[in-house]
Amino acid sequence: MKGLKKILLFIAMLTATVLLLRVLNFIPLSLEKESIREYKTIEDARLDLRIDRIILPSYFPQHLAWPPAEIFARKKPYEMVLMHFRDRNTGKLVLAIQQADPREPAPVDARISLEKVIRTEKIDLKGRPAAIVQGVCDGESCNVIRWMEAGYSITVIEKGPLEELLRITQSMLTRPITK
Repeated sequence: MKGLKKILLFIAMLTATVLLLRVLNFIPLSLEKESIREYKTIEDARLDLRIDRIILPSYFPQHLAWPPAEIFARKKPYEMVLMHFRDRNTGKLVLAIQQADPREPAPVDARISLEKVIRTEKIDLKGRPAAIVQGVCDGESCNVIRWMEAGYSITVIEKGPLEELLRITQSMLTRPITK
């Protein structure tokens, strides 16, 4: 009888240890989804974080390399996806697209950073209020457009002509807005 009790006690302790290790193993995985992670593909980020929609341009200039050079994303505390694109010829980062939950108090900064604002203007982006900032990013002229789309705050930064950035952003609009 003593031997049976020892075996049952051993099995109970082994089961409790296995369950505890499973719980402890789950904690880092759940916390990891709350931090910003780098992904190899847009689909990897979408599937891993279960993000319903990642808004991408349908117009993509020939000088930009596809796929994105860098993709950063997180689900919690606020959903955010940040993609950087390189110039096909120079290899420099020239385009950043960020989609974030509008409640995000401090969105992650793109690697293309606005150093100096030259001009800010409010525009109508096919029925959506938007802001254009013309300035200097990393010592070069750049343009930034911000607007709301499909429940996200969208920011697109490009080192290039404003006309090209407008074509990129207009191709990202998900549906027409009627007034």
